Amino acid sequence: MPAETTPAEPTPARWSHTASRVGLALSGGGAKGAYQAGVAACLAEYGVQPRIVCGASIGALNGAVLACGSSPADAAARLKAVWREVAADAGESMAAFPSEAAGPAGQPEATPAALRGLDGAIAGMSSPILAQTYLDDLVRRHVDLTALRGGPPLWASMYPVVFADYLPSWAWLIDVLRAPFTTEGSWVCVSQVASHQIHDVVLASAALPPVLPARSVSGVSYRDGGLFDNTPLGPIAADPDCDVAIVVHLRQGAVWDARAYPGLRVIEIRPTTPLAAPGATGWINGLLDFSPARVEWLIQRGYEDATAALGRIQAALQATHGLRRATAAATAEADLLDHDFPTP
Repeated sequence: MPAETTPAEPTPARWSHTASRVGLALSGGGAKGAYQAGVAACLAEYGVQPRIVCGASIGALNGAVLACGSSPADAAARLKAVWREVAADAGESMAAFPSEAAGPAGQPEATPAALRGLDGAIAGMSSPILAQTYLDDLVRRHVDLTALRGGPPLWASMYPVVFADYLPSWAWLIDVLRAPFTTEGSWVCVSQVASHQIHDVVLASAALPPVLPARSVSGVSYRDGGLFDNTPLGPIAADPDCDVAIVVHLRQGAVWDARAYPGLRVIEIRPTTPLAAPGATGWINGLLDFSPARVEWLIQRGYEDATAALGRIQAALQATHGLRRATAAATAEADLLDHDFPTP
């Protein structure tokens, strides 16, 4: 495990996530993460209280803010406020590459040409939100350590760096290109690491290359957790008290197989409208356009798509609760029979 653990600290009683059987997985996708703020608002309105939250990249940062809320509604309001703060600081200058807000379905590839374009695009931008110090300050102001420990357990995916000290200019590209061919990486329970490391773990998972540099945790450098697992469902599947997993994707065409988790009822919330135009330009915009109009559009899309999916979510929850009640009743009946007719 890449981070030090610390003994549990007393925390105030907060939302009743321990009674929940639902896990929430938040995928990565740069600026498209504003979509998840809209999803969170919708889930809160319908009383969905995640028992556990897992995030990759921007999903880890969103998850950290959500876990600090005093209730699902407060958590969703906090997350929307954070995104609107970032959008206000970014200004319209972030919309630097003209493209449609949405385009035909299809996944633009992170090709070497697109990656070089991303590197050049960042070099040509002067927005303060692309500075490492900006994100550091944002996380420290909005991720309260005591509140985080009192909320649902937060897990983040982590991806170790190679050659960071030897090829600083190209190390990020090597890490991106090798990611599909390696199983290196880990999930870290952010809520259980030492207090002085919590912010660094969140920032490490959100270290989108080449926008942000690798982040060191316990002497190991990490990059964007989405390079290891951009749909971090593993910790939810490992929790015996989770029956339902809500997975929030940031791409229509995310390649992922829910059948790999047969013990879970998986509810997927996917964009019904592409969140970025096709091609390299659309891919770059999707990662870097934090402009106010764009962020508001993404929040609204997330809210509407989650609303459309809530029928499936409620049906899954009702079916799960019904099965659990039936199992409990059958167990109680068996106990009574065993009491009345003990085995000789």
